[in-house]
Amino acid sequence: MPQLSAEHAYLFRHALLRDAAYDLQLPADRSRLHELAFHLIEAAFGGRAPDPPPPDGRFVPHATDDIALELCRHAQAAGEHLVDSRRMYLHRAAFHARRNWHKDEHLKWRELAEISVGGKRGEALRRMSAALARSGQTALAEEAALEAMTEQQKAGDRRLYGWAMGDLAVLYMDTGRYELAEKTMAETASICGEAGDRRTQGEMLGNLAGIYHATGRHTLAVQTLEQSLAIHRELGNANGEGVDFGRLALLKDQTGQHEEAAGLYEQAIIRLRAAGNRKMEGCTLGNWGNAFLVTGQYERAEQLYRQALEIHREVGNKRFESMVLGNLAILYQYTGRTELAEPTYLKAIAGNQELGDAHGVASARGNLAVLYTQTENLDGAERAATSALEHYRVSRNRRGEGHVLQILAEVQSQKHNYAEAEQLYNLAMAAHREADHRRAIGSTLTGLAWLYLKSGRHDESLKAFTEAIEVAVAVKDRRGEGTANCRFALLYLALADVQSARDRWQRGESILKELGDTLAITEVTEEMRRSCETARVAPLNSDT
Repeated sequence: MPQLSAEHAYLFRHALLRDAAYDLQLPADRSRLHELAFHLIEAAFGGRAPDPPPPDGRFVPHATDDIALELCRHAQAAGEHLVDSRRMYLHRAAFHARRNWHKDEHLKWRELAEISVGGKRGEALRRMSAALARSGQTALAEEAALEAMTEQQKAGDRRLYGWAMGDLAVLYMDTGRYELAEKTMAETASICGEAGDRRTQGEMLGNLAGIYHATGRHTLAVQTLEQSLAIHRELGNANGEGVDFGRLALLKDQTGQHEEAAGLYEQAIIRLRAAGNRKMEGCTLGNWGNAFLVTGQYERAEQLYRQALEIHREVGNKRFESMVLGNLAILYQYTGRTELAEPTYLKAIAGNQELGDAHGVASARGNLAVLYTQTENLDGAERAATSALEHYRVSRNRRGEGHVLQILAEVQSQKHNYAEAEQLYNLAMAAHREADHRRAIGSTLTGLAWLYLKSGRHDESLKAFTEAIEVAVAVKDRRGEGTANCRFALLYLALADVQSARDRWQRGESILKELGDTLAITEVTEEMRRSCETARVAPLNSDT
């Protein structure tokens, strides 16, 4: 048995005697000791803290915030006459946990709800719901939001009832239940407008715009965002402006307006940083990374993804951490790091499954299916894409539906089931057009052109390749432009125009090499070699 030092022996005896003395106190004396400790500690830290702000007020820090939970415990042990102090310091402890991204924030709000009544209980439950949602516990967050709505309905506070309903609507949106989210958000916007709460009305309109975008209603999304922005500007709400600028940037970027989107992303980041909204700063950085990804600026995309991941981990935003992991996996795939891509996709899927985020699971599975098509795991690709398709159809997400229909078309094309592949490409094209997803329209045209070439329909192939390249250039999809040119070269080869084939090949290959897209280069080079062997000509690239 190790020898105990004299100092440790003294400390042990002191603690033992202290605890024994405490336990020998009568309950009333013990309560008075806690009351004395409460007042002495409070005085030592600058005196009593101000009462917490109203629900729409600004939290003002105080020196007691670091020991607010300790003060709460002394007040609790002192008895009922300090119950108001207990509530006040518990409230401040919860706010302090929120400001410092503590993972146990929801426990403090729950305890506060247990000792509160009426509207105050409802507001504590709503904040508990928000804290649970931030930590990825969406099922528990939903239960708390519903309970908060019930309490506010009993209290007759329409504004706070609207707040709780709005939080519930965001939970529905974050878990891919768009139809339910849309209905709940529209009702929340109406309630808050009637109650004179313009700020929350603007926030709900911004969220509605996100749903309209996800479900392919682009024009309505832009119109609704403009309404939301007008409200936030009127109120001088920098945070609301920052969130909406980020949403508008995403819309512009996904319709090929990359330069305008870049300016909006910058404005969004400036406002979100000024407002101290780390969560949305991380989300916006991740979306901006996507913009660089689709334009082939992979190094810049990776930098932004890593910044976003750092923020999401710092603030405990597991949902968006999983989302960024999925996008980072795409980047690994594009840059030939397939040994990193698949496990990163699987991490993203596992994270989203843990959160109950069906939309996030579907998105990651759809992108994993793309990797499987490129690595010739066609059965795995079909399983992953079919699973994602089921979710997108239930949630009416036309953008996601088009994406996985295109993947399934490519699987059937690789299996030489050309009639079925063409049907799937046409369904994908209809979804892309409805969602105004121009980049996807271009890549689907490339897929159709390749299918026409393989089935001997050269005139249709020529037309589709030409249109695909026009779209890729217009939306600055360098990867799509490079791939389309390389495959276009093989059409010229089939037409026995070797010089045009060589010119097209060199144009496409140079783009893909510039991007460092080794996986795409490998894929099209294998196709080119097979085509050159069939045509009995030398390989089109000088390096082969």
